[in-house]
Amino acid sequence: MTNSSSTYLGIVGGAAIGAVISWWIYNRQKKTSRKQDDILRRIEKVETKNRHIIVIPIQYFTVKNLKLVLNCTRNFDAHHPYDPYHPYFNLNSYTVDGRDGVVKSL
Repeated sequence: MTNSSSTYLGIVGGAAIGAVISWWIYNRQKKTSRKQDDILRRIEKVETKNRHIIVIPIQYFTVKNLKLVLNCTRNFDAHHPYDPYHPYFNLNSYTVDGRDGVVKSL
């Protein structure tokens, strides 16, 4: 075998080995991406299921309680009209150690 034929045989052999390795890497990446897509689809299904199981009842519960709080506020306002001198509404009046007064800075 001459030098030129050995060179050509080496090139062809290297190309064949390179093609096999490239195909193998491509095939592994394709299988990996399919598995990742399947896992992502399963995660989306679980998130959708959890949203219906957890989030929607919590939103309903929150809205229901907010309505109850607003009703209590309306009832309080109906029985206690706004009086700016009442301690509940007057933020300037407060007690310190059971006495009305001003807190002195240290």
